[in-house]
Amino acid sequence: MKTDVNGVSHSYEVRGNGSEVILFIHGLGGTRNFWYPQIQTLARTFTVISYDLRGSGRSGLSDEAYSMAGWVDDAIALLDELRVEQVHIVAHSMGTVIAQYFAVHHPHRTRSLTLVGPIVEIGPAGKDGLRNRANTVREQGMDAVADSICEGGLSAATKGAHPEIVALIRDMLMSQPAEGYARSCEALAAASAIDHSQVNVPVLLIAGDEDNTSPYAVSRRLAGAFPNAKAITLPQCGHWLSLEQPGLVTSALHDFLIRA
Repeated sequence: MKTDVNGVSHSYEVRGNGSEVILFIHGLGGTRNFWYPQIQTLARTFTVISYDLRGSGRSGLSDEAYSMAGWVDDAIALLDELRVEQVHIVAHSMGTVIAQYFAVHHPHRTRSLTLVGPIVEIGPAGKDGLRNRANTVREQGMDAVADSICEGGLSAATKGAHPEIVALIRDMLMSQPAEGYARSCEALAAASAIDHSQVNVPVLLIAGDEDNTSPYAVSRRLAGAFPNAKAITLPQCGHWLSLEQPGLVTSALHDFLIRA
């Protein structure tokens, strides 16, 4: 389905009819289909909303610079249109930064946070790398970065035993609109850290033991920064956790959300 959100066409999907609602937010280079393995199971118990961020997947672009605050405004507008007041937010990678901004600025609408491959404010070298990547895709397209992202972002087990997962992620990346991806890189580079002490809802942090993008040490530090957080680490897993270890991610989500 598609709907106009803050002047931009957004691709979204709603499944299930549970009284509790989950909002799934994908990361940089992802789409709402990143969460397909989890949605299939969780829609049996919850109402599940997934969507493509502005500039990603099948959603439209816009002329202005992207930002975490802007993506939060889009999420709120979509929820308002769907007449949803409160949500459990499940987010990946760059989406975890959006989720953290959402929880700080809209605490009354946040039931819980699950941050998969969580990211905090990126250091200077990482910010420069994101800006350089934005320039690369503008000049050469997504094909120029897709293979290196797969190589650096996936576990050895995934690359060795599951080429179909590599192919899926590679296709997801190469299908992104280059300008939207570039602006997303720049928005992530510009993002600053929130005050984690302001987030009082339950938080689950899920990391991969071979995640080079967001090492599991980040999740452990965040677990101490949030007032009410738990961190778990998944084996033989890189940064694309929901596809590399779909069963483990789904099980962890289900157990946490039922309690939350």
